Amino acid sequence: MINPFKRRRAVPQTHTAAGEGPQPPVTYGPQAPRPGRDWSRFGAKALTGTRAALLGVVVLAPEAAAWQGLLALARDTFRMTDGWEYLVPLLFGAAAFYVALLAQRYVLRGDSAMTERALTWLYAAAGAGFNFWHASTVLNETASAIFFGGASLSAALLWDRTLRAWRRDQLREIGALEQPLPRFRALRWLLALPTTFRAFRFAVLHGLSTPAEALAAVEMAAERTRSAKIARQYTAQTERAAQTERSELTESDPAAHDAVLTENTDDTADKATAEADETATDPHGIPVVPAEQPRTSLAELVTTSGKAAAVREAWRMMGVGPDEHPTRDHIEKVVELFARQDIRVTEKYAREVRRRMKAAQAPAPRPVALVKAVNS
Repeated sequence: MINPFKRRRAVPQTHTAAGEGPQPPVTYGPQAPRPGRDWSRFGAKALTGTRAALLGVVVLAPEAAAWQGLLALARDTFRMTDGWEYLVPLLFGAAAFYVALLAQRYVLRGDSAMTERALTWLYAAAGAGFNFWHASTVLNETASAIFFGGASLSAALLWDRTLRAWRRDQLREIGALEQPLPRFRALRWLLALPTTFRAFRFAVLHGLSTPAEALAAVEMAAERTRSAKIARQYTAQTERAAQTERSELTESDPAAHDAVLTENTDDTADKATAEADETATDPHGIPVVPAEQPRTSLAELVTTSGKAAAVREAWRMMGVGPDEHPTRDHIEKVVELFARQDIRVTEKYAREVRRRMKAAQAPAPRPVALVKAVNS
């Protein structure tokens, strides 16, 4: 399908009618000249020029009044004539404007402009002070003193705001302008002050500019905290239930009490054995892989690591995988195996070891997904 808005290459026409010259090339799409577009560009340029002219009038009006007051000061007080009186307004008004331009240049280059800004207001304050003193002393009119003194300050203020606006536009073009802080509605500050304050603080510390991003980040942090709290509660409940079950088991079978005490010390022994396996070496000082180390008998394993580790090793030799659980048949076989080696292991103790294996292999609780708050 032919795109009518795609620019096509102009093809000169070679076949023309008798008595006619070559026809001009035909163009299509947005590149074709349109009278309306030219008028719109002209209107935009005219509007921009009008705004600049009005801005110049507004900014130059107080500067002209300040210059008039400083010229009167030079003629009446300093007795300066023949063009020398223009040095006074140049010393204060023009110097303030020049230092303001230097401040803008330093900011655009990424340097500090605090000194230049301070000098700008110092020159403006000096000019305002001289204008106020001259009008109140020579003219002896309070209104004139306030007008000419305020004209100097107004000129400096307008120049500063104008240069600041231009500077922000230039910083925005080069991407060096900081993002604005998020703005929350007053009603949200009243209804949800803690959450709004946390979101605003998070936005300031991490450079976020939209309220939705700040609120979403705060809600995600709160969700993680709640999920961690639920996981801790679940772990505590599981441990309390296991402790209660062990207590009931020891009360019903005194022989199992010694087995439970032995099992409580098995974890420390297992950790020490695992660390020793990782750093095990042969007589020549060469590290030995745990799978290649010589296996010990169940009796030696009971002596070194405890009955629980020996029972788990016996089940492993019977073919019970790490992700599988021993059956009743495995429990009976392991009791018979230890009985043949004169090691006392009861079925209750073997079931307790199996229960601990199941608890260790149980998956951790998953965090509950919560609905994110919507910015009001």
